[in-house]
Amino acid sequence: MSFKLSNLIYKGLIVSMALRLCLSNTLLNHHYPYDLTGGHWYQKIHPGTMALMALFFIVFFLREPASFLHEQRRENSAAFQFAWGILIMAAASVMNTGLKGTAYIADTFAFTAVYLLLMAYLSPKQKQRISALVFIFIALNSIIAVGEFSLKSHLIEPEFHFGFFRSSALFGHPLANSLITATAAIAFLKTPASSSVKTVYVGLLITALFSFGGRGSLGALCAGIFAYMFLAAWMEQKTDIKTQLGGVLYYYFGLVVVFMGLVLFIFYTDIGSSISSRLNMDSSIKERFNSLLILDHFSGSEIIWGVGSEEFLSTVGQSGVVTIVENFWIVMLLRLGLPVFILFIASFSYLLYQSAKKGSWVNIVISFVFLLAASTNNSLSSKTVSLAVFLVLMTGTGLFDSEMIKQTHSFPLDGAKS
Repeated sequence: MSFKLSNLIYKGLIVSMALRLCLSNTLLNHHYPYDLTGGHWYQKIHPGTMALMALFFIVFFLREPASFLHEQRRENSAAFQFAWGILIMAAASVMNTGLKGTAYIADTFAFTAVYLLLMAYLSPKQKQRISALVFIFIALNSIIAVGEFSLKSHLIEPEFHFGFFRSSALFGHPLANSLITATAAIAFLKTPASSSVKTVYVGLLITALFSFGGRGSLGALCAGIFAYMFLAAWMEQKTDIKTQLGGVLYYYFGLVVVFMGLVLFIFYTDIGSSISSRLNMDSSIKERFNSLLILDHFSGSEIIWGVGSEEFLSTVGQSGVVTIVENFWIVMLLRLGLPVFILFIASFSYLLYQSAKKGSWVNIVISFVFLLAASTNNSLSSKTVSLAVFLVLMTGTGLFDSEMIKQTHSFPLDGAKS
């Protein structure tokens, strides 16, 4: 029989993303040691990643390997080179830690790279629908988070407890929740939704950030919103000076309203107390700064070639500087080694550059918020879907740029057979 391969890819991508968003690390750990010590190798890979890899091999062989690689290199070069960079990362991780320490690369980075490769076969409308689905999931997760905070009860019992209540909702750890939520909030500003819809959606996600108690992600999002509104006042093309001036006043008045609203939320509401009570330089913030000092406890050879996961944890524990390295850049440097780390930075930077180049200036703001929020914790050095969410939303919302709509096309798949 014959079928349209792009439809199979579209449905497969929806299933894999839905699994990654609905089945958190915490939820899986309640049933088997997904993110815990022990268990079999196949228990360390997320079901959503397995579904995506199965889809990838189906497409890879149906398109024929040579044709697939040629299409990706020619039409999707940024994601293609990123995928090769992740393969090198995985090889370096296997050499340093063995297979058991490499699962996070599969679930965090390989999942993202393969997702981008397969998205290239979708039509613009299909890409936008996937982005819309992600926005809906994150809104649902935010509603659950606010409900949890109001009831002071978790939907899924968390593995970690803090000195104050923090929602965990569907995505598990509060920091992973915060990174995904902040990214979606700033990305939603690029959609063609009305100002009132944007206000409600972003307001909901900001409220959820308070529920998660994510100071770093909240700060990054606020900086991004201020940058967006300041720049949008001048970047939007107007027909005359009067209209342009009206737009400037509209956005600048919005800045004042947002600022006043945040102050009221932080200092005069129960949900803002988790942030207002931690505005000082507490031990958590000190640990993030002290994470940079951990490099002094590793030799030059270890920094260049990387160290195994057990050796890494042992050295950190004996250092007396920090108990956990709350900076994923430092963790990746020490786990991968300097040459592979530089390769990753170069590959990731090129991918972001091409994404920003193809879209509008808003892509730069979205990237800024994601990178700033991600740099405040170590989420990206663990199993997380946040990187995939970021790049999927960058791709989907990029199709709202008039230039991108004209340039975007999918690979010719209509003749696929089975």
